[in-house]
Amino acid sequence: MRIALFFVAIFFLSQSGHWVRWSQSPPEVLGFWRLLVASVLIAAWNFRDLHFFSAIQKTSRRSLYFSLAAGVLFFAHLWAFKYQSHHTSIANGMILFASNPLFTALASMLFFKERLTTKLLIAYALALAGIFNLVAHQLKFERQNLDGDLAAIAAAIFYSAYILTSQQARKEMSNNDFSLILFPIAGICFLGLGWVREIPMMPTTIESWIAIFGLAVFSTILGHGLFTYLLKFMNINVMSCGKLLEPVLAAMTAWVLFAEEINVTMIVSFALTASSVLVLFYKPNPKKT
Repeated sequence: MRIALFFVAIFFLSQSGHWVRWSQSPPEVLGFWRLLVASVLIAAWNFRDLHFFSAIQKTSRRSLYFSLAAGVLFFAHLWAFKYQSHHTSIANGMILFASNPLFTALASMLFFKERLTTKLLIAYALALAGIFNLVAHQLKFERQNLDGDLAAIAAAIFYSAYILTSQQARKEMSNNDFSLILFPIAGICFLGLGWVREIPMMPTTIESWIAIFGLAVFSTILGHGLFTYLLKFMNINVMSCGKLLEPVLAAMTAWVLFAEEINVTMIVSFALTASSVLVLFYKPNPKKT
């Protein structure tokens, strides 16, 4: 069941770019409103048995600090990812952001004693090969793209730090209580950045509101919300590697919804990433004696 929920989360995370297509709003506006709407929806869903304030009083300072840090890092990841999308090619961004499982594995080994297995390395190699095959013909590392390339690496580092701090917070906190800290903190960061940059924070088009609600319900709650829920039950390195399915899932959805071209390259990439998933989750039957 948890593996099924993991794939649901990955699918909805992969669709973020398609929702953004509906919007003409700056990233600060989309970021603030999607997180505000998601927070309100989570609070409303749990209104009858909402025990947030009493739960916070019983939560250790360690978990609260990890939750606050996760919120800031979540914002930093989203902002850096959006920045790189405007300052380097899609191909460069995909490949450089795909380094995040390496950062996650290194940090989890150094700080939390997580074990890196041979199976995980094979799965990561297959998934990375799939992404590389998908975008290799578009890769172009040039001086004018340097800011965007660095932002893509920063997005990968911030993402790894975000899920590692989230994992630590979730050891003690329920996912609902954690989400009601994570999403508002990240939203406040977007609001503050918008204020500093003097950006009007109210969306002005129906397309922007469609994008906001789509991002809030699907990408934020059913994507990030499910992902943080599973951090308490699944290996963080497996989840981080599995997230590399996103680019291929996004390309396949674009083919279905927007009639974008599908070719042999995409099919090979899908086969490679699908193979990585099989390696990740394959469990041999124990030998009968």
